[in-house]
Amino acid sequence: MKKLITIAIIALTANAYYGQDLANRVPANSQYVATINSPNILSKMSIQEMERLPFVMKELNAFVINRNGYRANAKLDQGKGFNDLGFDFNQQSYAFVEVTDSVTYYGYIVALNNKSNFEAMNDSSMQLVMDSKGVKAIGKRKEMIAWNKKYAIFLNATSGYNYFKDNEEIYDRYGMPKDTTFPSYYSRYEDQDKIVKVWMKAKVKSFFGKKNSKNAKLDFVKSADENAAVSVWSQGESFASNYFGYIGAIIGTKHNSFPGSEVNYYLYLNEKDITVKSSVTLSEENKKSYANMFDNQLNPKFFDYIDKDQFLSYYISAYSVTGVLQEMPNLINNYLGTSFEKYGMKESLELLSVVIDEEAIGKVVCGDAIFVLSDIANHEVTYIDYDWNEDYTEKKEVTRTKKEVVPEFLYMMSTKDEGSIHKIMKLAMKGSSAMRSKEKLIKEEGYYSLLPYRNAPFKLYFVVRDGIVFILNSDEKLQDILTNKKVNKLSTETMKDMEHAPFRTYIDGKKIMDKFSKTMGESTKSPKNLKMLDHFTKNVGSLSVYQNKMMENGLSIEAKYTFTNDEPNGLKHVLNLIDELYQMEKGDR
Repeated sequence: MKKLITIAIIALTANAYYGQDLANRVPANSQYVATINSPNILSKMSIQEMERLPFVMKELNAFVINRNGYRANAKLDQGKGFNDLGFDFNQQSYAFVEVTDSVTYYGYIVALNNKSNFEAMNDSSMQLVMDSKGVKAIGKRKEMIAWNKKYAIFLNATSGYNYFKDNEEIYDRYGMPKDTTFPSYYSRYEDQDKIVKVWMKAKVKSFFGKKNSKNAKLDFVKSADENAAVSVWSQGESFASNYFGYIGAIIGTKHNSFPGSEVNYYLYLNEKDITVKSSVTLSEENKKSYANMFDNQLNPKFFDYIDKDQFLSYYISAYSVTGVLQEMPNLINNYLGTSFEKYGMKESLELLSVVIDEEAIGKVVCGDAIFVLSDIANHEVTYIDYDWNEDYTEKKEVTRTKKEVVPEFLYMMSTKDEGSIHKIMKLAMKGSSAMRSKEKLIKEEGYYSLLPYRNAPFKLYFVVRDGIVFILNSDEKLQDILTNKKVNKLSTETMKDMEHAPFRTYIDGKKIMDKFSKTMGESTKSPKNLKMLDHFTKNVGSLSVYQNKMMENGLSIEAKYTFTNDEPNGLKHVLNLIDELYQMEKGDR
């Protein structure tokens, strides 16, 4: 798998237009397909520019050495580069995942323009497994490389979960009688590998057979965006099985239970940012459910407590607790399987929806909240230690101080029932007292304090006022809240971004790294490390991850990394930043 990823990175530079012929070689039943748009990539940074970067050439040499099976003196000859790998720069490439009940295939298809150059790079430790009708294939373990004069396919495989355990007759089918000395299924890994190799060889043959002409009409072809550097398509059900597989194995996930029919991802290398967009298509029924769950907005009163000059990062969520409680029984029953019906869980969920008061709970906790990271600094904190006598038979408890990196944060959530929040806090106070908890929750004048136990670096404060529950760890911010101190308001644009996203995460990389530089600078004496840290701090950008409002056909999530240095686009920003750090680490800068 690592080799496939490396090959994919190399091939980002190696193809220059959409190769429909290669698209027709992708297995029609693939659940995941990545389409690599090389014209877009090479328009951002040419091969010649990449080859001027020592870091890129180091990775290229590592790729060559890996392809050669780590043979002695295996490296790229002086003056050679990407053009000598044998890849055809004029066609598209594809990565795919095909999942069956017995085996999962991970494949990568790339066009060739120089068969001899390509063969010279092959791993000599691999055995020849096929040489017929102009097609050669080599392999070892569960990896195969096959090619003809036009294109090559890199293929890995993993056995299906529990397939061999549940289908022991498969060994007899392939002439592998059971060894009674080792009756366990787990003792037959070598036999399993042999069977998987047979399947892989058959799969390789199919690649070089008749084209899958239907692929031109398949979703992965239609969904590819010519403005994206990489487009990834996946079936909704496959996406679900990837994330819920372990749950499904336990409780029996329903077939076609995932909310979306397909999931798409797109990578864009823009002038001042790198953006990843994803979308999930939803059925009409699920669109109504999700619209109900996200029927909320961020409380604008939160902005009265956020200082524009004192935040490094924030996380926002704005969903409706009432809507979630109303929709959850149906969603759980739809997604998580047959066991809910088999063991009466469906009825239990329906009963729960009758017993609980969604509206009342939705007033106590509305569902909109924000977490703000405002500072990272070295603080002098006290901690408990022990002094022992010379014989180590007696110890004495002592209080000492030390410097520790402590984050300063503020969490706010809306409530329409402050009385119930106070009741919950009083119950928590009684509980901590009754259980003799080492952390003590106490009532102060206008707020609650959670006193830390022993070596905890800070106290936690809880304030309930103005329809907001505050949780924080800053003494200064606590007083600001209690006295209604005014703050430097956020910009209108920032507040608008916050208000209109069901969830959003923002990280100001430059500010955070500046804080880390100051704290780490006190303990780091290496000039080289300090220089690298300073360079990274000056050039790092900011990251935003957010969900857009419900679209007509489903959900959309975006991640955007924005940079402010003078690089003309995202690709050059990333590669030049890595290269500078690489050369500093080597001592060449």
